[in-house]
Amino acid sequence: MIYLKVIDNQGALKFKEQGKNLKVSYKGEYQEGDKIRVDITEGEFVAIKLDEKLQESIVHIPNKTFIFEVPMGDLMRGYDKETFAGSEHILCARELDDEEIYSYRNIALNPHDKHGESKAFPHASANFVTRGDPCFYERNAIDGNTQNVGHGAYPYNSWAGGARDDLEYRVDFGQKVEVEKLVIYLRADFPHDTYWKSIDFEFSDGTSITGNFDGIADGQEVVLSEKKALADGWAGEHIGQALYTVEGDRMVIRLAKATVGLTGQVSTLCFKWADNSTLSGNIMEFMDLGDTAPNDRFSYMYVCPGGEGMAAVATPA
Repeated sequence: MIYLKVIDNQGALKFKEQGKNLKVSYKGEYQEGDKIRVDITEGEFVAIKLDEKLQESIVHIPNKTFIFEVPMGDLMRGYDKETFAGSEHILCARELDDEEIYSYRNIALNPHDKHGESKAFPHASANFVTRGDPCFYERNAIDGNTQNVGHGAYPYNSWAGGARDDLEYRVDFGQKVEVEKLVIYLRADFPHDTYWKSIDFEFSDGTSITGNFDGIADGQEVVLSEKKALADGWAGEHIGQALYTVEGDRMVIRLAKATVGLTGQVSTLCFKWADNSTLSGNIMEFMDLGDTAPNDRFSYMYVCPGGEGMAAVATPA
């Protein structure tokens, strides 16, 4: 079952529908802070089209909830100006079977992606956005709009990082995917634009490939020599087991030094606890999305028997 809601900035319900294949009309003008919420009870995938001006996208939501804050003001620079406008809106959401989920398709397409958020996939991020301008946000490169002979606000919104030599752009899928080619549309607002002559692509399996490009507006393919099965997110390694006991709200863990590669006398051990992990594999997302103790770049220090000094509650990691 799919539950589709519109809620205001205080969490009050403005609209609600449910079903397995929804195409419903919400009558009312969106206000600042309004959110569209999609909850699913089956699986982790849903096809959504939250405005008639957006393409439908297959979204992976591991926690079964997708919350989309309706963009306003400057954020609309990355959308058709008629998107989310007016007093009547068509909202669509439907369940999917495995055949459609795992069909051959553009798995990076997601016009519902949001800058800085990564609880739904595919999700785009980068190490820099020109002027922090929404018309240059990362989501613009996976929204399905390939008009690239201009620059700036929609319809020429794109990802832009300026004339830097350290740019990194990333697409996370939140699941294992198979890839056989990449199709890249370079911005082609010539003579204003220059263009990348080559791009290095790195994959989560540790391999990489370099694509060479021409200064043209057409999509350019980078075909892989063989289909890649890529596991997104964290790549864990089993190194051993630990004994633990639980009493009330306390847990005590006993860990052999050899398990973590330590030998001899150890005076201190710095560690960090993490759970409710994000799925992207980006450790920096623990700064605001995952649950860690202690917060940010700090770690606990355990003073081992025979070690000197007092145990510090938190030290810089």
